[in-house]
Amino acid sequence: MIDGADSVLPAGYDLLWGAGALASLALLVTALVVWWRAPASVAMAQLLWFAVILCIPVLGPLIYLAREGARPGSGVPGAARRRG
Repeated sequence: MIDGADSVLPAGYDLLWGAGALASLALLVTALVVWWRAPASVAMAQLLWFAVILCIPVLGPLIYLAREGARPGSGVPGAARRRG
């Protein structure tokens, strides 16, 4: 065996896990920014969404962005915009 070489997993797995971690972090930050900029309609609902975003690692931000991020006037790029 060569010193310093990992014989169990190839280096590609390190890159794959690193990319997954960065994507998860970017998704979390994006969901928190959208949550922060959202108008406070009901305080309890906002707190519940905050808990969902933080406590459910990847699905929480995905669910929030799919449900709340596509609302008109949310300020999210790609969301439907008002015309007038």
